Amino acid sequence: MDVPAVAKTGVWLTVDFYIKPDRVAEAEELFRQHVADGRRDRGNLFFSMLRRTEDPAHFVSIECWGTRDDIDNHDAQPHHPVFLRRLAELQAREKEVHFLDFFAEGTLGA
Repeated sequence: MDVPAVAKTGVWLTVDFYIKPDRVAEAEELFRQHVADGRRDRGNLFFSMLRRTEDPAHFVSIECWGTRDDIDNHDAQPHHPVFLRRLAELQAREKEVHFLDFFAEGTLGA
């Protein structure tokens, strides 16, 4: 993946989500919608959702935002509290947010 220059100075984060095993299918639907909504929010540079292979109830979002203000704007959008309310019903435990600093990129053929 080539990272655009603007994303290299953006605010990167991951969020670990722990879902009740019997609610994984519902979580998949919820996360697909949340990514689609988030991609439309101001300042979003990257937003993808992954799942741990060995634990299908553990999801991880990888996000990049232009600024912390853009994250605050995302959190203030009408879709975000709807997402959080639904997530609360599906969670096995509280999510974990981790902020990251971008510092290196691999390129194809290098």
